[in-house]
Amino acid sequence: YIRSKEVKDPSYVSIVRERSFILYFVPWLMFCLINYLNIPILTELFGEDFAVSSFLIEGLIIGIFAIIGGFLCDMIGRKRIIVSGFIMVGLGYAVLSVFPESLISWYFYTILDGVAWGMLAVAFLMALWGDLAYEKPSKKYYALGGLPFLFANTLQALIGKDLAKSISVSAVFPLTSLFLFLAVLPLIYAPETLPEK
Repeated sequence: YIRSKEVKDPSYVSIVRERSFILYFVPWLMFCLINYLNIPILTELFGEDFAVSSFLIEGLIIGIFAIIGGFLCDMIGRKRIIVSGFIMVGLGYAVLSVFPESLISWYFYTILDGVAWGMLAVAFLMALWGDLAYEKPSKKYYALGGLPFLFANTLQALIGKDLAKSISVSAVFPLTSLFLFLAVLPLIYAPETLPEK
């Protein structure tokens, strides 16, 4: 009779001190903040009707690419999917920084953002934190990993409208592209979490 080892439930502090957790958490936090604080800018620039239709189109794209992203996460790895998602959103914002008032650039951004969100949602909300927990209980990893999503949503509700009125459209998208580039840097040092099998 072999006694199974009991795995101790990690503390929140010990999780936050893990290098691999931080290397994925920081880009995820930056992505959520950038994405949710730019939504009021879209609404301010083109109006509520366009924003709602854009969100509906993006929601359909997210649904489709969440399924595709799930398969890709299991085939080629989480890290590659996450980096690809960040690159897509960065390209979308790069196009917006050149043509901020063009409807075509907004539709291009909406498509890329939907594809990226579909893949990133699967990676960050479903797979990654469990991978980082490895054999330890993963509920605290998921609790911490979900905080950027909730925090960005709350921040958008609190300051989003004021932010949209106070920031110039010509300045916000180049800054967004820069911050997304900076968000990718920790991912270069992050380990792949998909087991080799």
